[in-house]
Amino acid sequence: MRSVNVGLIGVALACAGMFGCAGAQRTASGDLTELLAKHLAARGGPERVHAWTTAHLAGTLFLGPQKVPLIVDIASAGLVREEARFTQGNFVRTFDGHEGWEVNPFVPAKEPRKLTEDELKDRRAVADFNGPLVDAEQKHITLERLADDVIDGHPVAHLRSTRPDGRSEDDFVDLTTFQLVRVQQKLGDGSLNEANYKDFRCVDKLPCSAFVIESGLPGQGAQQRIVFDEMVANDGTTAERFKKP
Repeated sequence: MRSVNVGLIGVALACAGMFGCAGAQRTASGDLTELLAKHLAARGGPERVHAWTTAHLAGTLFLGPQKVPLIVDIASAGLVREEARFTQGNFVRTFDGHEGWEVNPFVPAKEPRKLTEDELKDRRAVADFNGPLVDAEQKHITLERLADDVIDGHPVAHLRSTRPDGRSEDDFVDLTTFQLVRVQQKLGDGSLNEANYKDFRCVDKLPCSAFVIESGLPGQGAQQRIVFDEMVANDGTTAERFKKP
């Protein structure tokens, strides 16, 4: 698909949260354990991050002049379905915890395409709605704290998270709000994608989350913007929702 970069949808969501040995945590500056505790509190505490079993997100994907309705369903068991409703047809990507599938209206083939292993890594990250900094040890995510940085005049902690499947990203936590405000990740072609998170809200029984995600290449402005209007917990979504479309 050449007209819009749908692939970045999943990357941005995966970074939102969004993914060595269990508990292999090293610090370059400051106390990592204290930082993670403050981030957990900023997300609403243990009662919020563990209260949900399914999450239904609805909003708009902005791609230049295009405004595309976007629906994302996530299950805490590690399942996810993304659906972007273009005028040419619905772009759908699903992951049932084992296999993933994609329907792309911008390619000639209309049958669902099975996702590659690299694509499945991103789907696993998207399905981790609590994000890599919550319950990292239980999820066998290795965290490393690098040198602190500054984003838009605000001091941030710079962390690197690596999941058991090898997927790695750089996470930036605001040292005032302790929210995850930026994630950088290398794409398959070697380029660097950056996602910035804004407008944090605590709604329903979900972790406090960003309602605005802007992503693109660093220094080149946002190539796409996701604005969520609705986030609902435990809406009765079943496992069938995440099967092959």
